[in-house]
Amino acid sequence: MPDPMMIAGVIKLLKEVIELAKESNSSELKEKLLELQNSIFDLTAENRELKQRIAELERKEQVESQLVSDQEVYWWNRNGHKDGPYCKVCWHSDEKLIQLMSTSEKGLYNCVKCEGMFRSSEYVTKSSVAIAVVPGGSFTGRETI
Repeated sequence: MPDPMMIAGVIKLLKEVIELAKESNSSELKEKLLELQNSIFDLTAENRELKQRIAELERKEQVESQLVSDQEVYWWNRNGHKDGPYCKVCWHSDEKLIQLMSTSEKGLYNCVKCEGMFRSSEYVTKSSVAIAVVPGGSFTGRETI
C-alpha cells in the first residue's frame, strides 16, 4: 500500500507542475494536468476505501476463527473467555454478532434482531407426561390412554 507521505508528495509535485503550466499558453496541457489531479484524488479515495475493506475482512476472519458452534448458537471464545451466545442467523446474513437473550428455559435463547428462538447444547427437551384418571380411582400404570 502506498505510504500517505508518498501520496502527499505526489499531490504537492502535481500542484507545482500545475502552477508552472499556468504560465504556459497551452490549454491542452492545463486540461490534462487537471484530469491527472482528479485521477490522483480518485485513486487516493479508492485506496482509503480498500484499506477500510481489508481491515473489515481481517476483523471478520479473526472473529470467525474464534466462534464455536453449539447447535443453533455461536459462542465467542475471546482470550480464553466464553462469551455469548450469539445468533448464527444474524452472523451469516448480516455479519453482525447479535447476543442472544436468555429465556426462562436453560439453553433456550431468543434474538431481538431476527426474532428467532435458538437452542444450545444446554437445552433439555421436556417430555410430556399424561396422567389418566380411571373409574374406581385405581391406577396400575398399565392402562391405555
